[in-house]
Amino acid sequence: IEQIRINLKLEDIEKAREAFRDGNFGNSITRSISCVESVIKIIHEKLNQPLPAKKQITDLWKSVRTILKLDDVDKSGNRRRRWTFRQENGR
Repeated sequence: IEQIRINLKLEDIEKAREAFRDGNFGNSITRSISCVESVIKIIHEKLNQPLPAKKQITDLWKSVRTILKLDDVDKSGNRRRRWTFRQENGR
C-alpha cells in the first residue's frame, strides 16, 4: 500500500510538471499543493500524530513544522532557538 501511495504522489508531481509546461499554471499549483498536503498527512500518520482540526495547507504546514521541530534547526543542522528576521539581519 505504501508503494502505491508513493507512486500516486509521483504521478501527481508529473502531472503538475506537465500542467506547468503546458502553461496551465493554476492546475500546476493545485496539483503541487495536493502533493505537499499528502506528504504532510503521511508524516502525521507515520509519527502517530493527529491532524490539525483545520486541514488547510497553512494549518497542515504549521502542524508538521511543530512535530518535526523545524524551527529549532538552523541551516547548518545545529539545533538552536527559533530564527527571526531581526536576528539574522541585526535589527
